Amino acid sequence: LGYVCPLTENDEPQYCVLTDVNPNFGITNFDNFPAALLTIFECITLEGWADVMYMAQDAVSQWMWIYFVSLIWFGSFFAVNLFLAVLYLRFKQSQEVSAEEEIGLVEASRPAVSPDGDVPVVSGPALWRSLRRWCYALQAHRHFEVVTMVVIII
Repeated sequence: LGYVCPLTENDEPQYCVLTDVNPNFGITNFDNFPAALLTIFECITLEGWADVMYMAQDAVSQWMWIYFVSLIWFGSFFAVNLFLAVLYLRFKQSQEVSAEEEIGLVEASRPAVSPDGDVPVVSGPALWRSLRRWCYALQAHRHFEVVTMVVIII
């Protein structure tokens, strides 16, 4: 439930009517826990938070800006960056583990040297070898990690 105050013309008195319609087509509200979480998520992602703040100021008090500015400072600038930092550290740890496993696989996959000193040649379809070589060169490139992190952050 909330109040809707329609605009009037020519200095006519404005009458607010109690209604069950929430602002923003009923999406932005603090009526229940899931809707409040969605509204807070909308604010900490900095997507339309000013509109939500102005609606809350109109509905409750002019001092609602203190809550929203605190939410932006803590939720957006601190908590989201903390989440991204943890995500980045996990990504780096998994890369290190993958590199260690790859070293172990390379050592295990080396072909045994025959008694005469020749290394047996493992052959496969030329297309797959060239594709694997291209994929390896792509992921081994020095900019691959940076591009991957930018895609994750976006």
